[in-house]
Amino acid sequence: MRPDRQHYTQYEADTEDEEDDLSAGYPDAFPRVVPKSAVRYAYTDQRITSAPRRRYDVQQGAPPRVRRASVDVPPTDRQTEALPRRRRLHPLVFVGLTLMIAILGWVVFTTVANWWMNTQEQWQYGYPRTAQYDAVVGHHDSAAHPSHFIALNLNGQVEVIEFPGGDASKARIYTGLTVVVGQNANLVPVTLSFQDVNGDGTPDMIVTVGNAHYVFLNQKGQFVKSTQQS
Repeated sequence: MRPDRQHYTQYEADTEDEEDDLSAGYPDAFPRVVPKSAVRYAYTDQRITSAPRRRYDVQQGAPPRVRRASVDVPPTDRQTEALPRRRRLHPLVFVGLTLMIAILGWVVFTTVANWWMNTQEQWQYGYPRTAQYDAVVGHHDSAAHPSHFIALNLNGQVEVIEFPGGDASKARIYTGLTVVVGQNANLVPVTLSFQDVNGDGTPDMIVTVGNAHYVFLNQKGQFVKSTQQS
Protein backbone atom coordinates (compact mmCIF):
# COMPACT_ATOMS: atom_id res chain seq x y z
CA MET A 1 0.00 0.00 0.00
CA ARG A 2 1.23 3.51 -0.79
CA PRO A 3 2.27 5.63 2.16
CA ASP A 4 -0.10 8.53 1.28
CA ARG A 5 -2.97 6.05 0.93
CA GLN A 6 -2.14 4.61 4.33
CA HIS A 7 -2.49 8.12 5.86
CA TYR A 8 -5.93 8.69 4.43
CA THR A 9 -7.04 5.23 5.50
CA GLN A 10 -5.97 5.86 9.08
CA TYR A 11 -7.88 9.18 9.09
CA GLU A 12 -11.02 7.48 7.88
CA ALA A 13 -10.67 4.82 10.58
CA ASP A 14 -10.32 7.37 13.34
CA THR A 15 -13.38 9.20 12.06
CA GLU A 16 -15.45 6.05 12.12
CA ASP A 17 -14.35 5.33 15.73
CA GLU A 18 -15.48 8.79 16.85
CA GLU A 19 -18.87 8.34 15.26
CA ASP A 20 -19.22 5.00 17.01
CA ASP A 21 -18.43 6.64 20.34
CA LEU A 22 -21.14 9.24 19.81
CA SER A 23 -23.64 6.60 18.91
CA ALA A 24 -22.58 4.53 21.93
CA GLY A 25 -23.40 7.34 24.37
CA TYR A 26 -20.22 9.28 24.91
CA PRO A 27 -21.46 12.87 24.86
CA ASP A 28 -18.16 14.43 26.00
CA ALA A 29 -16.38 13.50 22.89
CA PHE A 30 -17.47 16.86 21.33
CA PRO A 31 -18.92 19.67 23.51
CA ARG A 32 -22.34 20.92 22.57
CA VAL A 33 -22.55 24.51 21.37
CA VAL A 34 -25.42 26.43 22.95
CA PRO A 35 -26.99 29.05 20.63
CA LYS A 36 -26.88 32.66 21.81
CA SER A 37 -30.61 33.09 21.44
CA ALA A 38 -31.13 30.67 24.35
CA VAL A 39 -28.81 32.51 26.80
CA ARG A 40 -30.57 34.50 29.51
CA TYR A 41 -28.94 37.58 31.03
CA ALA A 42 -29.59 38.83 34.54
CA TYR A 43 -30.66 42.49 34.63
CA THR A 44 -30.02 44.74 37.61
CA ASP A 45 -31.95 47.78 38.83
CA GLN A 46 -29.15 50.17 37.86
CA ARG A 47 -30.27 52.80 35.43
CA ILE A 48 -28.02 54.08 32.73
CA THR A 49 -27.88 57.85 32.87
CA SER A 50 -26.54 60.02 30.14
CA ALA A 51 -23.33 61.93 30.79
CA PRO A 52 -23.69 65.71 31.35
CA ARG A 53 -23.23 67.79 28.29
CA ARG A 54 -20.05 69.75 28.03
CA ARG A 55 -20.01 73.43 27.22
CA TYR A 56 -17.64 74.60 24.54
CA ASP A 57 -16.46 78.19 24.03
CA VAL A 58 -16.14 79.07 20.39
CA GLN A 59 -13.51 81.72 19.56
CA GLN A 60 -13.22 83.37 16.22
CA GLY A 61 -9.92 83.80 14.45
CA ALA A 62 -6.80 81.74 14.30
CA PRO A 63 -5.93 79.57 17.30
CA PRO A 64 -3.33 81.03 19.67
CA ARG A 65 0.21 79.99 19.09
CA VAL A 66 1.84 77.92 21.72
CA ARG A 67 5.28 79.14 22.48
CA ARG A 68 7.75 76.49 23.15
CA ALA A 69 10.27 77.04 25.84
CA SER A 70 13.65 77.62 24.33
CA VAL A 71 16.41 75.48 25.61
CA ASP A 72 19.96 76.64 25.23
CA VAL A 73 21.82 73.81 23.66
CA PRO A 74 25.56 74.24 23.37
CA PRO A 75 26.59 74.22 19.72
CA THR A 76 28.58 71.34 18.43
CA ASP A 77 31.96 71.64 16.80
CA ARG A 78 30.48 71.71 13.31
CA GLN A 79 27.93 74.32 14.30
CA THR A 80 30.67 76.41 15.89
CA GLU A 81 32.61 76.35 12.67
CA ALA A 82 29.50 77.35 10.69
CA LEU A 83 28.72 80.39 12.90
CA PRO A 84 29.89 83.71 11.35
CA ARG A 85 32.72 85.41 13.18
CA ARG A 86 32.19 88.95 14.44
CA ARG A 87 34.33 91.48 12.67
CA ARG A 88 36.30 93.79 14.88
CA LEU A 89 36.38 97.46 13.92
CA HIS A 90 39.70 98.97 13.02
CA PRO A 91 41.08 101.44 15.59
CA LEU A 92 41.16 104.16 12.92
CA VAL A 93 37.36 104.00 12.80
CA PHE A 94 37.16 105.21 16.40
CA VAL A 95 39.77 107.90 15.67
CA GLY A 96 37.69 109.14 12.73
CA LEU A 97 34.51 109.20 14.80
CA THR A 98 36.29 111.16 17.52
CA LEU A 99 37.52 113.74 15.01
CA MET A 100 34.07 114.08 13.46
CA ILE A 101 32.48 114.65 16.87
CA ALA A 102 35.16 117.21 17.75
CA ILE A 103 34.67 119.12 14.48
CA LEU A 104 30.90 119.07 14.86
CA GLY A 105 31.18 120.30 18.44
CA TRP A 106 33.53 123.12 17.37
CA VAL A 107 31.12 124.23 14.61
CA VAL A 108 28.18 124.23 17.02
CA PHE A 109 30.18 126.10 19.69
CA THR A 110 31.37 128.73 17.19
CA THR A 111 27.87 129.26 15.83
CA VAL A 112 26.37 129.67 19.29
CA ALA A 113 29.20 131.99 20.39
CA ASN A 114 28.79 134.25 17.34
CA TRP A 115 25.05 134.36 17.80
CA TRP A 116 25.40 135.33 21.45
CA MET A 117 27.99 138.02 20.70
CA ASN A 118 25.83 139.54 17.94
CA THR A 119 22.84 139.49 20.26
CA GLN A 120 24.77 141.36 22.96
CA GLU A 121 26.03 143.92 20.46
CA GLN A 122 22.51 144.35 19.14
CA TRP A 123 21.30 145.14 22.66
CA GLN A 124 24.16 147.56 23.30
CA TYR A 125 24.72 149.31 19.94
CA GLY A 126 21.51 148.63 18.00
CA TYR A 127 21.38 148.63 14.20
CA PRO A 128 23.09 150.30 12.52
CA ARG A 129 25.83 150.02 15.11
CA THR A 130 25.88 153.33 17.00
CA ALA A 131 27.89 154.59 19.98
CA GLN A 132 27.62 158.02 21.68
CA TYR A 133 30.14 159.82 23.93
CA ASP A 134 30.54 163.16 25.75
CA ALA A 135 34.08 164.53 26.13
CA VAL A 136 35.91 167.83 26.63
CA VAL A 137 38.41 168.11 23.78
CA GLY A 138 38.95 171.92 23.60
CA HIS A 139 36.56 172.60 20.72
CA HIS A 140 34.58 175.48 22.22
CA ASP A 141 33.44 173.18 25.03
CA SER A 142 33.74 172.93 28.77
CA ALA A 143 32.90 170.58 31.58
CA ALA A 144 29.45 172.12 31.75
CA HIS A 145 28.97 171.86 27.99
CA PRO A 146 31.10 168.97 26.69
CA SER A 147 31.29 168.04 23.04
CA HIS A 148 29.03 165.22 21.89
CA PHE A 149 30.27 162.47 19.54
CA ILE A 150 28.31 159.82 17.59
CA ALA A 151 30.19 156.88 16.00
CA LEU A 152 28.36 154.97 13.23
CA ASN A 153 28.91 151.90 11.08
CA LEU A 154 26.77 152.46 7.98
CA ASN A 155 27.07 149.27 5.88
CA GLY A 156 30.79 149.03 6.56
CA GLN A 157 31.50 152.81 6.28
CA VAL A 158 32.73 154.31 9.55
CA GLU A 159 31.59 157.87 10.32
CA VAL A 160 31.97 160.11 13.35
CA ILE A 161 29.71 163.13 14.01
CA GLU A 162 30.95 165.84 16.44
CA PHE A 163 28.81 168.52 18.11
CA PRO A 164 31.38 171.00 19.54
CA GLY A 165 30.21 172.15 22.95
CA GLY A 166 26.97 170.29 22.32
CA ASP A 167 25.94 172.79 19.63
CA ALA A 168 24.27 170.97 16.71
CA SER A 169 24.58 174.06 14.47
CA LYS A 170 28.36 173.63 14.47
CA ALA A 171 28.24 169.90 13.75
CA ARG A 172 31.24 168.40 12.01
CA ILE A 173 31.14 165.02 10.21
CA TYR A 174 34.25 162.91 9.75
CA THR A 175 33.70 160.53 6.80
CA GLY A 176 36.01 158.09 5.04
CA LEU A 177 37.78 157.23 8.26
CA THR A 178 38.04 153.55 7.41
CA VAL A 179 36.13 150.77 5.66
CA VAL A 180 35.10 147.53 7.37
CA VAL A 181 35.48 144.48 5.12
CA GLY A 182 34.61 140.81 5.55
CA GLN A 183 31.53 138.85 6.41
CA ASN A 184 28.91 140.75 8.44
CA ALA A 185 30.92 143.98 8.13
CA ASN A 186 27.82 146.01 8.89
CA LEU A 187 27.51 144.35 12.32
CA VAL A 188 30.93 145.44 13.63
CA PRO A 189 30.55 148.10 16.36
CA VAL A 190 32.56 151.33 16.31
CA THR A 191 33.78 152.80 19.62
CA LEU A 192 35.69 155.97 20.57
CA SER A 193 38.19 156.89 23.25
CA PHE A 194 40.02 160.17 24.00
CA GLN A 195 43.57 160.46 25.32
CA ASP A 196 46.71 162.52 24.62
CA VAL A 197 48.76 160.44 22.22
CA ASN A 198 51.40 162.95 20.95
CA GLY A 199 51.84 164.78 24.30
CA ASP A 200 50.71 168.25 23.19
CA GLY A 201 48.29 168.60 26.10
CA THR A 202 45.08 168.10 24.11
CA PRO A 203 43.15 164.84 23.98
CA ASP A 204 43.27 162.95 20.68
CA MET A 205 40.53 160.67 19.33
CA ILE A 206 41.07 156.93 18.93
CA VAL A 207 38.55 155.08 16.75
CA THR A 208 38.26 151.35 17.45
CA VAL A 209 36.68 149.13 14.79
CA GLY A 210 36.65 145.51 15.83
CA ASN A 211 40.26 144.76 16.82
CA ALA A 212 41.78 147.68 14.87
CA HIS A 213 42.58 151.09 16.36
CA TYR A 214 42.88 154.32 14.35
CA VAL A 215 44.40 157.53 15.84
CA PHE A 216 43.11 161.00 14.96
CA LEU A 217 45.23 163.91 16.26
CA ASN A 218 43.60 167.01 17.72
CA GLN A 219 44.91 169.89 15.62
CA LYS A 220 43.47 173.43 15.24
CA GLY A 221 40.00 172.65 16.54
CA GLN A 222 39.50 169.42 14.59
CA PHE A 223 40.73 165.85 14.35
CA VAL A 224 43.16 164.79 11.64
CA LYS A 225 43.93 161.18 10.79
CA SER A 226 47.38 160.10 11.84
CA THR A 227 49.57 157.48 10.19
CA GLN A 228 49.83 155.78 13.58
CA GLN A 229 47.66 152.69 13.72
CA SER A 230 47.57 149.71 16.03
